[in-house]
Amino acid sequence: MFSEQPVAPSPIKITGVNGRYFNEPRELRTYEVKQLVTKYIKTAAIAQIAGFTGVQLHGAFGYLINQFLSKTTNQRTDQYGGSLENRMRFLVEIYQGIRESCGSRFAISLKLSLTDINVSGFTEDEMTAVIQKMAGLGINLIEIAGDDYETSQLGFSGYAHMIRQLVNVPIVLSGGFRNISTMEEALGRDDADMIGICTAASIISDLPDQVLNERYQPVSVNLTTGSRHLDEKYQSLMVTSYCEQQARRIAEGKRPQRYTSGWRAIAACVKMHGPEGLVPRRPV
Repeated sequence: MFSEQPVAPSPIKITGVNGRYFNEPRELRTYEVKQLVTKYIKTAAIAQIAGFTGVQLHGAFGYLINQFLSKTTNQRTDQYGGSLENRMRFLVEIYQGIRESCGSRFAISLKLSLTDINVSGFTEDEMTAVIQKMAGLGINLIEIAGDDYETSQLGFSGYAHMIRQLVNVPIVLSGGFRNISTMEEALGRDDADMIGICTAASIISDLPDQVLNERYQPVSVNLTTGSRHLDEKYQSLMVTSYCEQQARRIAEGKRPQRYTSGWRAIAACVKMHGPEGLVPRRPV
């Protein structure tokens, strides 16, 4: 277990396949929420001192900011729960604190994901309202992640296009971009100002240069343990571990390694993080 007594916006037990890895959380007390806001602000200030010119607030994929935004995981009755205005208060206070601490020239972005949208927790209209609110406050950039731009089942391109017309803030799209033609389509349709690419960048260290000079060829990470059951169970872990391994090699001035062995990726994960690395890193 990550923690014998985890904390969360509300004491909602994680269910599903990852439920056994997470104990039931204790609800954060109001003063603890305020302490967390302060920690976010201090972390950004430290990053600025270290030389970073900006930070991203991760409000997607079930992480803490997303937990506050969703009614599924936020059933609080204080000023941080209930109405959408209250549920986004945690995010707003973090943003405003960082802006005050780090100044107007320090870039702050927000990441949200269409995959977090659901009728009972965090609706599409609510996500749109959060984006508009943060744009109005002066956030520098908004990243919208989706399932797969090329074959989306969630209306990724349509939603992105709508948001692009609603706010005067640069929009980044990430999720399933493999072909230059698709990237050009997203930019040409005015769905986005920028394209986010993750997995491919861990394999090709000069990927932006290759894209701009039309030398890029689509790549994919096809890792397998040789067992379909294990591949389905550990696919996310294997890909994450593989990308971390390659990013570390690039940081050390080495070339990325290409391989397809899922066991090799799992071994790299254990070597880097210990046995705890095999535990899911987020509840959803």
